[in-house]
This record gives sequence, C-alpha cells and structure tokens, in this order.
Amino acid sequence: MEIASGYIGFAQYVGYFWHGMGRAETRMVCFGVGAAVIVLLYRGVTAVGRLTVVLWVGMLVTVFFIIGSGFLNFHSKVAFDFPPNDLKMAAYVTAKGVEIGKAMGAKTVTGNSRKGPYTVTQYQTTHNTGGTVLGDNPKTSTVNRYLQSWDVPNVFVIGASNYPQNASWNPTGTLGALTYWAIDALKNKYLKNPGRLVSA
Repeated sequence: MEIASGYIGFAQYVGYFWHGMGRAETRMVCFGVGAAVIVLLYRGVTAVGRLTVVLWVGMLVTVFFIIGSGFLNFHSKVAFDFPPNDLKMAAYVTAKGVEIGKAMGAKTVTGNSRKGPYTVTQYQTTHNTGGTVLGDNPKTSTVNRYLQSWDVPNVFVIGASNYPQNASWNPTGTLGALTYWAIDALKNKYLKNPGRLVSA
C-alpha cells in the first residue's frame, strides 16, 4: 500500500508540469513508475544492495543540504514570531470567517485573530488537514466514503488528509470514527470481494 501511494504521489507531482492530466494519464504515469521500479529491482540481491546504498547516500546528501540551507538562511524573527504579514492575513481571514458565519445565519459568531508577539502562555496549535479529500465524486475528491482511493481500489488512505476543511475543534475524534468505518469496510466488504466499494 505504501508503494502504491508513492506511485500516486509521484503522478500527482507530475501533474504540476503536465497540465490537464486526467485519470487515464495518471494511471499511465503510475504504471510507468511501477514498471521502472520492477526493472530496477529485478536483479541480484547484491546489485539491489548497491542501488539501495546509492539511494541512501543521495538521501543523506539531500538532508544535509536542507539542514545547511536552514542554518545559512535562519532568521529568528521568522522562526520564533509571527511576521507582520501573517498577522494581517490572520485578521483578514478571521473577519471573512465571521462574515460567512453571520451570512449563514449562525446564532453566535466570534472572531479573535492571531496577535503578536508569539507566546507559549496561551494555547498554540495547528491541525493540518486536507490533501486526499473524502467525497462522493471522483472528479472532486480523492477517496470514497470508505476512504478507498477512487483511482486505485486496493489503496485506502486514512488520516486527517480526508477532511475537506479544518473544523473548529480537534479532528482526532472524528478521525478515529472514520478509521473504524474504513477498517470495517475493508474487513467485511473489500476482503470478501476486492474492488471498488462505491461506484462512481
């Protein structure tokens, strides 16, 4: 599953350069990457070991390059405080959120935008969500209601990436429920009859 998700991720990166890439092209890229991996790995264990060492060294060089770049370009005000534009963006987005809430007829709408300077004396957090959105249409979502990939039926993506937005409270409780839901479908539906659990 991890390898298959890697193929999908690679195809999604290709989409930045191949504008208008559709589902057929995405599958073609995934298949091509998979075939290339098989060709690269279809050799003696010693050769695969050498290839692994080369990739490992390449990874270390990349990591050290990123760490070095971070040291050379380090700015404490950016790292440890909110830049002025961040505060302006927070104020703007908060005001828009209040405006939307009132337009929707909410009974109580409050908005307190982020203020500087940064302090650990108040609750600071972030809940990153989105990226493999759950939905009922493969054109506008990545996974179906069972968190199964629309494009690759044997890939299930379980995580906060399934949310189309960040709710006002912690996502973990709902994520736990979604996990149980997906595992139940995987165990009691998919394993008995592998394939798409939801027709598009």
